[in-house]
Amino acid sequence: MKHIFCILFLMAIGLLLAETWIYEKTVVELPMGEEEGQLSLRLVPEGIEELDAGPTSFTVDEDENIYVLTRRKDIIKKFDKNGNFICASKYERNAGDVIRFLGYHNGMIYTMSYGSDRPWVRKYNRNLEIIDSYLIQKPENTFNGLSFIESNSGKFGLLRNSGPQNIEASELVLSNNVYHYKKMELFDLPYKPVDLQSVWPSDIGYRFMNFDTSNNLYFERYIAPGCATDLGIINNNSEFVFTNVVLDSHIAHGIHFYNRVFPVVTKNGNIYNIVVTEEKIEFIHWYKIGEEK
Repeated sequence: MKHIFCILFLMAIGLLLAETWIYEKTVVELPMGEEEGQLSLRLVPEGIEELDAGPTSFTVDEDENIYVLTRRKDIIKKFDKNGNFICASKYERNAGDVIRFLGYHNGMIYTMSYGSDRPWVRKYNRNLEIIDSYLIQKPENTFNGLSFIESNSGKFGLLRNSGPQNIEASELVLSNNVYHYKKMELFDLPYKPVDLQSVWPSDIGYRFMNFDTSNNLYFERYIAPGCATDLGIINNNSEFVFTNVVLDSHIAHGIHFYNRVFPVVTKNGNIYNIVVTEEKIEFIHWYKIGEEK
């Protein structure tokens, strides 16, 4: 009993001494409507058991241009960091199933379909002109929770989020149009195991988001089913770091898409989120301003 008490006491002291990173945010409204340079939101009439249609995924390039995937005909629309429309992709017939995942790597935009045994990858340049479209072999595991991610060695692929214990490898590599199964080590540094549940409890679970150039690992913790999440970090010393970041969700505003619009962490450590309400579509940028003990 005394041994257990000592462990709990040391854990409590550790939490009191834990580091907190402080972020501020900027909010930009993306144009909303039915025109080419706008993002549409179709609200299903009450009583009809269908889902609202609107943005489904997004990514950000190094210039903070925003690429938003829309549910209607799988069109990607590009905006600058101030929300000004730049261009849109064209609808491609027979280019694969409905696309869900959107990622940016080395000047190219990647999308991947879901819902079949042979998913499609599409590759676009920054002007959203399609460069390539090809089939890939579906891994044994579901594509649920996948994220496009770049390893420290520069390989770009899909990471399957099956739990914090499995974040060190992905099963599919897409690099320079070569795509194959492979265990891909993401990190240069060895990380000690960190039990997120003990330092950052959740009844629902976590999602690994990305890692930055300093090898800090970013997680979001689910606070309530389908609603807001908060952000936690494991730094490159394998220490847990709290943050003041809360990532809002469209579900809290009564909008019900088939899939959640996942927040994005870029390699410079910036965090981005898109929140949809009936009145507006907000693009939110969180950036670090300091640290506290």
